[in-house]
Amino acid sequence: MTTKVIAFGDSIMKGIVIDTAKSIADTVKYMVSMDSFSEQCRRRLNIEVTNLGKFGSTVKHGMASVDRYMDFVAKADYTLLEYGGNDCDFRWEEIGENPEGQHSPKISLTEFIAQYDAMLAKIQQAGSRPVLLSLPPLASDKYFNSFTRKLSEQNRQNILDWLGGSVDAINNWHEMYNLEIFKLAAVRRVPIIDITSAFLNKRDFKEYLCDDGIHPNERGHHLIADVVCDYFMKNIDKINAVTGLRTQTA
Repeated sequence: MTTKVIAFGDSIMKGIVIDTAKSIADTVKYMVSMDSFSEQCRRRLNIEVTNLGKFGSTVKHGMASVDRYMDFVAKADYTLLEYGGNDCDFRWEEIGENPEGQHSPKISLTEFIAQYDAMLAKIQQAGSRPVLLSLPPLASDKYFNSFTRKLSEQNRQNILDWLGGSVDAINNWHEMYNLEIFKLAAVRRVPIIDITSAFLNKRDFKEYLCDDGIHPNERGHHLIADVVCDYFMKNIDKINAVTGLRTQTA
């Protein structure tokens, strides 16, 4: 019987990369890679993958998607999850216009943890084995240049001042959410595949990211596929033992 995997997540899970052929000047176009990490895993592991990743998704969107596709989740051997990159992001244009105002991430850290935990519980109750992915690191300098490319110089400076004078502060929020994913995996006793270290182990992980500083490029997706496939091949028995055996139905 073919192993069935259903995947939920944001644009990284979806396989979104920059379409360099159509991106000109300050206009960036995106496309779905035909060689995304989920597609590579499907071929290498000879499994059935239903990829429901969606550009811009947060854990709130993820919860809605899990509810919507619960019948598919119940039939899947594994449910692969990747969230956090959009949750920890800010509404940068609003900060540029009003740097003195109160600004919060799109999904607060407390809500992120609660929603993700509830999503895991639903998946487990449905009989599928959830497997988490950690986040790839972001290149804060490239990311800053990307999301401010159409803003005025004054608003760019307002955002930089709000960040405390350094774009590296963006990494702090990103990594804080990433750490909570590892903690959640430990508390919930859910397997987690460490994507983060795979990038950081490279001499320059930025070479594995698109020019926007946040989406893995083709090389990045190949790297993720290597890690995911290697993990599944080496730890399949451990995953099954930790998350519990599925109830076999006719």
